Amino acid sequence: MKVDGFLDHLTSYLLSNLAKIFIHFQLANRKSFQDLEKFLRWFCANVGLGLQLGNQIAKYWDELFGSQVSCKMYFEQYLLLSTTKLLVLV
Repeated sequence: MKVDGFLDHLTSYLLSNLAKIFIHFQLANRKSFQDLEKFLRWFCANVGLGLQLGNQIAKYWDELFGSQVSCKMYFEQYLLLSTTKLLVLV
């Protein structure tokens, strides 16, 4: 059984109230992995896409706090508040 099929079966069996987001790192531009700022923006945008949410990075990203705090704020103030389901990143 393929890994994706196994994870699909396992999550549907164990957790019915689950939002699972598959992050395909192969789709990222190579430059995204060489720059933390670009990577965190890409990561946040892809999680939002998986949740079928619009991209609000410009609203939550603040250069004053840096990319790591901005990523945390994006998750806490936007992504996680936009769903009532458990979020699992695979």
